[in-house]
Formats: sequence, structure tokens, C-alpha cells
Amino acid sequence: MKSAKSAPSSAGKQSNAKPEMHPRNQHNLGYDFAALADNYAPLKDHLAPNPLGKLSIDFSQPSAVKALNAGLLKHYYQVQHWDIPDGFLCPAVPGRADYIHYIADLLALDNNGNIPEGKQIRGLDIGTGANLIYPIIASQSYGWSMLGSEINRASYSSANLIADANPNLQQLVKVRHQKQVKAIFSGIIKEDEVFDFSLCNPPFHVSADAALAGSQKKNKNLARHSHKRRGKDSTAKNQSSLNFGGQHNELWCEGGEFEDGTEIEITATANEGYRFDGWEGIDSNENTITLTVTSDTELSPIFTEAILPTNPNDISLRQYWGEIVEFEPEFFFADNITSFKRNGILNSNKIITEYFGNYGPTEWWITNSSSSVEDINKLRQQFCQRRLDRNENWTYPNEPNADYDSCMSYGWFEFPDNFLANGVWEIGYNLVVLDESEIGSIYKNYEFNIQLHEYFHVVQVNTILPKSTNEGGDWGYYIPSFFNEGSARFYQEYVFRKLALEGVNIDIQGSLNYQNEPMKNTFRRMREDLQNCWEEFPDFYNIDYDSIYICNPYVIGAWGVAFLMSKKGDGDYDSFWKSFYPLIKDKLIENNNNFRTTFSQAMKEFYGLTLEEFNEEFKLFLQLPIEQQLEIIPDI
Repeated sequence: MKSAKSAPSSAGKQSNAKPEMHPRNQHNLGYDFAALADNYAPLKDHLAPNPLGKLSIDFSQPSAVKALNAGLLKHYYQVQHWDIPDGFLCPAVPGRADYIHYIADLLALDNNGNIPEGKQIRGLDIGTGANLIYPIIASQSYGWSMLGSEINRASYSSANLIADANPNLQQLVKVRHQKQVKAIFSGIIKEDEVFDFSLCNPPFHVSADAALAGSQKKNKNLARHSHKRRGKDSTAKNQSSLNFGGQHNELWCEGGEFEDGTEIEITATANEGYRFDGWEGIDSNENTITLTVTSDTELSPIFTEAILPTNPNDISLRQYWGEIVEFEPEFFFADNITSFKRNGILNSNKIITEYFGNYGPTEWWITNSSSSVEDINKLRQQFCQRRLDRNENWTYPNEPNADYDSCMSYGWFEFPDNFLANGVWEIGYNLVVLDESEIGSIYKNYEFNIQLHEYFHVVQVNTILPKSTNEGGDWGYYIPSFFNEGSARFYQEYVFRKLALEGVNIDIQGSLNYQNEPMKNTFRRMREDLQNCWEEFPDFYNIDYDSIYICNPYVIGAWGVAFLMSKKGDGDYDSFWKSFYPLIKDKLIENNNNFRTTFSQAMKEFYGLTLEEFNEEFKLFLQLPIEQQLEIIPDI
């Protein structure tokens, strides 16, 4: 490894240093072609005196430039084996070295002015190319560990070969193939990896013609010097070629830069079989958007496979389980539910599914406290006949061969005994049974709030339970009440306020005065219900519906889920269901549907705590002053 703490010096030559180069750049005194050729013999074939009588090369010739680079890398960076395919970018080594030295200066700012050296410093070179130039210079100048990513398969193979062929690179330089054309970090950076810096030398031409024009201009200048050097009869060669090489992805990309204030229109068009679901980088669900360019902006359209049933009356949930679907949920209302109320529930569902995704097929069955016996019985008959017509055995509660009569006898839709059922999928549907009788009992828009709560249970089972799961009936077997109801309660409060803050019209009761009280105030009140809870239930994850009057799983569970999210420390309050739940699904298959083992493993991997460790830390958390506890709650 070369020392990089001070600029190389040579008595009587320092005055020839190029002022535009970094003082630590080993190439700031120019090229010593004789020394390079002595160390790399193939370079000798390209050497010739220039008009001043000093050795040089014809820089308009790609082969000469390539030989020079190989000589430089061998002489200064101990790279014995370096080669790139013909036509690929052959970068100027001195300029690339400048990048690395300035990065070292930036790192020194956070290291008491000292440049950090050694393999513990990790860098990522995005689009490393066939030449691997930045990882080579960085690893050999400062001993840093470098990872290069590359989209082009040939470039990846070349870079990987260089890294493997040189012993001094093998332990410090790795190369990974980026298989997703539109991705940068995804698929390259592993979950446990941390990098101190990343760099990228992106294409700077807008087209192939622009790249060629730039090279031709450079070649003309070089040819002019060659003419002076070789005589008037000399002619330049390959003026239509790229003297430094370069492929499409190395030299140009479609598009370009817009001037500040430029108004542009962007349209996302889904291919057949897919639908457009919004944008990453901007809060809009419109497929055509208009932007005014004021700064660098990253936008990516979100496309989801659209699943359409061939026959709406023959939908198998096993086919669509865990999928975002195109077809709408079905709603069944008791006769006494007003049209105003029905429209409100339908509109609320659109808002909620836009946020979480439309999992299906889903049925909503709606009653209220004023529904008559006749209303409820009529709805129950419709429900049970629907199960019979679709040849769906009703297996809740744990009846292996339930039929129409057993379905009717169970007493569906009679509040409060059989108020809610969610995510029962053996019969072919996500079911949400909702009694909307408590309107206004907590705050305005309670109806929307509880509808959001119940739909989150649909999200839970679809993101947690794999299609291969054979267990039926009570899905709470997989999700303890503490986390089941706790997460639903958390998102009930969080998403409601988040949407309201964003201006989403969720006022389904006709009142503009919904009480959008701060999230922390809600959780402050919830905490008041926790007195003496932990004395009765030392293991919080065992809290269930039977303990609701001592330890309410909704209340303490919401606090527990918020505490668990805080362990991640990234402020992403949706990662619980977007990332943590799918991790549980993957591990359920591995653990043969053993929930206790699965949940603990997934929690340890994602949040750094087992169930037992969570329990002990959460106990300590509950003894903290309320002001410290509330710090983990999003302040909306």
C-alpha cells in the first residue's frame, strides 16, 4: 500500500507539478514513460519522441492509451494483471486518482483531520465499469475495502476478473452484478452492510452522437499535435473512433438536464397485466404529473401485477392469497343502513386500500345497533347461503365439516357476541364483519377509524400467512392478541391522523370538525389504562382478550408495537407491516408454521430483540416517566 499522507516529492522536479491536481496525486509530475515501459514492456511498442524530443504516445490511438493505463496501474498500484475488452471505457488514471484523494480529504473531516486508512473503511463504486479503476486506486492508496457494482454483464465479468487476478486486490475489492436496470442500491447492498462513502462517475453525454462528437474534437486536437511531431505528410487515424473507448451505459444516457424552472410532464403507462399504483418520490396517484424543476428529483413509477378473476363468482382465495388485486371488495349491508352511510363506508374503503393495498377477495358485512332481528337474520341467511353456494365449508370455530345449519346457529352479526371476524381464508375470502353502532363514542370519524382497524387485520394475515398454510379458523393462533390488536390499534391512530394531516377527505359523517388530536395525546390517555397490568401478566405477549379488563391488548399492545418500532430508529412507521410481517411469512415456512419460534426469530433479525428480551426491555420502558415514553410516539 502506498503512503497517502503527503504528496510525493522529488528533488528538483516539484516545480513541474500540475497545479490542477491534488497534492497527493502520484501523477502530478506527469508521465515518466521510460520508467513505465521498463516496468510494463508492451508500452514500448507505442513510445515515440514528441517535438521536444521526449518520449510519449499517440493519445488518439485506443491501444496506446490502454497500454499506458496498464503501465500506470502496474507501476504505481502494483496491479500485475489489468485488461479490458476492446471498445470499453479506458479512463485516464490521474484524473480518477484525484477523485479518491478528495474523498479521503472529506473522510478526514470527521476523523480529527487524519485520513482514515485500512480495510475498515468501506466504499461503494456505483457503475465501476470494465476497468475497476476507482476500487483499484482507493484500495491501493489507502487500504480501503471497495465494492464495485455494474449493470453490464461484460463489464462485470471484466472487473471481476481483474479483482480475482491480482492478489493485492482479492481481499479488498469485490464486484457485484446489478441485475435490475432501474435500481442502484437494491440487490447490491446487503442488509447488514454499511458504507462510509459511495461514488459514481455517470455518463455525461446525452446521446451517441454527442459522445462521438466530443471524441472527434479531441482526436483533431491530438492529430494536430501528431502532425507537428511527425511531419506534414503524417495523417491522423481513427478520427471517427472513441480514443478512450466506451459503451452506451458508460458514455451517454437518454434524457439530460433541465434548466431551473422548466415545467415537465411525465406519464407512467402500465403494460398489459399491470396497473399503476403511484410514484416513489412524490405524493401522487395520478399517472400523469406535471413538475417544475427546481432541484434534483428522483421519481420512480410503482407498477403492480393486476390480478383479475375470470369469473367473479368463482374466486379462490388460495389463488390470490397475499396478492394485491384489481377487483373490488364486496359489501353487504343490513337493510337499515342508510345510503349516506353506505357511500361513506365505500369511500373510506377506497382511501384505506390506497394506503395499504387492495388485498382480495374481501367481503364486508355491515350491521349496526339499530338493525332489527329481521335485518340481522336476513343478512345471516345471505351470508350462510353464500358459503353453501360456493361450496365453502365454514370452519370457524374449529368445525371441520360445518354446513349451512351450523353457520346459521353460530349467530353471525349479533352484536357484541360475534362482532368481528377477519382474515378467515379457508372458505375463500377475507371477511370483515363490522358493526358501526358506536359512531361518535370516541371522536368524530370513529367509523372510519374502526374500519381502518379492521382492514389492517386483513393486511396482517395476507402479509404473514403463506399460501401453503393449512391451519384454519382462528388465525390469532399465529398472531398473539398483544401484537395482533396492538398493531391494528397503532395504525388506527397513526394512519387516520397521517391522512388527515395530508388533507385526505375522511369526513364520512358530513362534519368538517373531526377531532384530529395529536397522536401523543391519544397515547397519553391510553397509558392511563396500564396501571398494575404488568403485575398480573409478566409476559406481555400472552395478554389476550380474556384479560381485556386488566390488561387491554389493544392499549398495551399499541404501546408495545410503538416501542418495538422505536428499536429500529429509522422513523419508518410502515416497515412493521411492509417488511417485518413478510419476514415472518418467510420464516413460518422454514419453521413448519411454528409461530412462537418464527415470531421470535423474525423479531430478533428485524428489531434486534427476541420475545423474551422484548418483554424485559418493555417492562423497564413502562416504568419511565411519561415524557420519555411519549418520545417514541410519532407526533402528528
